[in-house]
Amino acid sequence: MSDAVQELRGHYQSALQDYLLSGAGEAALQRAYELGRRALAEGLGALEMAALYHQALVSVLAGVLVPQDGARTVRAAENFLMESLSAFEMTHR
Repeated sequence: MSDAVQELRGHYQSALQDYLLSGAGEAALQRAYELGRRALAEGLGALEMAALYHQALVSVLAGVLVPQDGARTVRAAENFLMESLSAFEMTHR
């Protein structure tokens, strides 16, 4: 994995953590969008972004997921993923 992808992975994980655990809301979603644009500029594809998302989600949720909040957390994480992929959608239209 290139240094640029490793850096992107760290930023993505940080933004997802802020969104899910710190209540960063719209600001974290804006970061997700910008990270998606950056990934696109770096030559990553949508499947590579999905892999980054999965790795970040596993890292963020390891040991912190409360069973009662599981469904809400997963829905929120899906919103974050969709926002980060929106730059890819725009290029394919």
